[in-house]
Amino acid sequence: MFSLSAGDGTSRRISYLGLTPASEDWLSEAAGPGFTGARSAELARLLADPAGGDLPEDTVGQVVRALERLAAHGPLPAGATLGVMPLGFGPDSGTGTAHSHDAVAGGPACLAGTFRANSTGSQLLAQGGVGLATAAAGRPWAAGLASLTADEFRRAGHPVSLGFVVDDNRLYVLSVARAELAGAVRVRQAVRGTRSAGHGQDPDSMPSENDLVRALAPQADTTGLTLLARGIGLAPGVASGRLVFRSEEAEAAAGRGHRVVLAVTESRPEDLGGLLAADAVITQRGGRSSHAGVVARSLRRPSVTALADAVVDPGAGAIRLGDGTLVAAGTEVTVDGSAGLLHRGAVRGTPTAAGAPQTEPGLSAWLDRHASGPHAVDVRVNADSARDAAAGRAAGATGIGLCRTEHMFLGERKSLLERVLLAGRGPDLHEGLHRIETFLRAEFTEILRAMDGLPAVVRLLDPPRHEFLPQTVDRLREHNPLLGVRGVRLGALMPELAAAQIRALSDAAAALRRAGADPRPELLVPMVSTPAEMEFVRTLVAEVRDRSQGAGGPALPCGAMIETPRAALLAGEIARHSDFLSIGTNDLTALVWGLSRDDAELELLPSYESLGLLDASPFDRFDRDAVGALVRRAIGDARAVRPGLAVGVCGGHAAVGEALRFFADCGADYVSCPAPLVQVARYTSTRAG
Repeated sequence: MFSLSAGDGTSRRISYLGLTPASEDWLSEAAGPGFTGARSAELARLLADPAGGDLPEDTVGQVVRALERLAAHGPLPAGATLGVMPLGFGPDSGTGTAHSHDAVAGGPACLAGTFRANSTGSQLLAQGGVGLATAAAGRPWAAGLASLTADEFRRAGHPVSLGFVVDDNRLYVLSVARAELAGAVRVRQAVRGTRSAGHGQDPDSMPSENDLVRALAPQADTTGLTLLARGIGLAPGVASGRLVFRSEEAEAAAGRGHRVVLAVTESRPEDLGGLLAADAVITQRGGRSSHAGVVARSLRRPSVTALADAVVDPGAGAIRLGDGTLVAAGTEVTVDGSAGLLHRGAVRGTPTAAGAPQTEPGLSAWLDRHASGPHAVDVRVNADSARDAAAGRAAGATGIGLCRTEHMFLGERKSLLERVLLAGRGPDLHEGLHRIETFLRAEFTEILRAMDGLPAVVRLLDPPRHEFLPQTVDRLREHNPLLGVRGVRLGALMPELAAAQIRALSDAAAALRRAGADPRPELLVPMVSTPAEMEFVRTLVAEVRDRSQGAGGPALPCGAMIETPRAALLAGEIARHSDFLSIGTNDLTALVWGLSRDDAELELLPSYESLGLLDASPFDRFDRDAVGALVRRAIGDARAVRPGLAVGVCGGHAAVGEALRFFADCGADYVSCPAPLVQVARYTSTRAG
């Protein structure tokens, strides 16, 4: 590539690729058969001779022709320059990036970065490269690159990244840019209170919410691994293992001491054992607010879904890449759930949080210090077990904002719920309900004990029934199960099941009170669309209380989950029948947009983003224009009827910075998020306060 510039301030420039017959073979091999033809046509247009004549075949002749064309626009002034712009194709050539600082550890580094031989910058960006230190070993340009990188860091006074091209072992540095260290590095620097690498303790240099999320997840350097596919990051962190395609295989391999990555089309409740055994998870279907995403984040498993250029094929026991290549079971792969990437090969050592900021002395104290003070909203924890409740409480949660009862029926426990859903009226149903009630009473007791003295919002069962039914059952199968019999609708069709849950929660609280504890359960009713549904549940609650504790027993507060557009529009009327409201942003976003939480992020939303029709997925960035307008109206209408009504927000957006600040501005009292994000949300809330 040559660049001709006139130095008279007119900024006249002609840039073109010099082509010769000798260069066409390796260019075609590296860039594709259509590359040289297109570039030749471009050259012929740029360097067309007004007097006619073919384009010179040699590069010198092409340069002379280019000078003639530039001079045709006026005399060449003094200072006209000719520059060489190499592409990185050919023997002993390539493209790379060099960093003055290690992206994981944060300290100064020698030859940190990536390099891809015989490739352009776009190929390096799309396909990745090998570690720069390895690629540069023994190369004549390595010492010069290391020296230039160090010089640029000293000159700039902050971390830098250099873009460079090597052409026939000659080094060309094309760009120098500031490298903004993020994630674990930025958090570590903040915890240590250092100003090294240009970062101090001023507000602009404080870690962002995303920095903290990534820093608190398992870290590892994926430099040098081959990129296989891109997708959507469901749960942050990096983990490596042998690829398996069935939960049973994951459990068996983990039992033999192997690290495994479980790849499934979509996760189902019975896959819990495999999810627990796996170090990372890949799903073909799903989105950030899908069942797979919720469970992966809860289990702290790095996870990627909605692969854009690959297909999980359990039948073939392989992941099928876009070029037809099969990545078979047993292959070592690495999942980067933060970036949404799948790599071939394993990272060095064990991907672990060790060495990341959570082991940094003083991290907990730093987070507590910066998460204390005036809060825009309180932060509660999503807890489906006593372990989650305890973890959330230790992180500073002010209660449980969402306990998803259906998550207690994952794995082997799925059969308890399956039996009741399939049972007809009679002894089998009665026995199934008794077993569910006994099981839930024990679970609720431990959760309430872990959150003693603080509110604990427990949601009635809200399972899409197809996830808890055998594949062969057609009688209860629905075309759109997420819009079908779930939440309060399931309770209305099976009041015995709803009553069993209410009894289990009430009896657990009563037993703890008798033991001197201070349980504070609250019942949340999901998928509400009409005030009559709330009255139906409140009647069930009163009947259970009267039968088990007498009319003078303590009341169980009942709240409505605002997650349908109708509920948001009728929030004032629903508030008359509710003790609190909880806004569920996941389903509300899906229903406002008319999008499937499990399907939209596989093809539709990425395509819309690439076409410029959307800036970001509404499941990733909260939609303030439409969904936000409903949230603001719902809170305002509810408070107009009941000024002191408590309102919470749960869902994938609850702990995200801009969304959390929006909810605070709308008047929400609290947000609820998974235990690993409680400290992040508290930090965000303090900064928004």
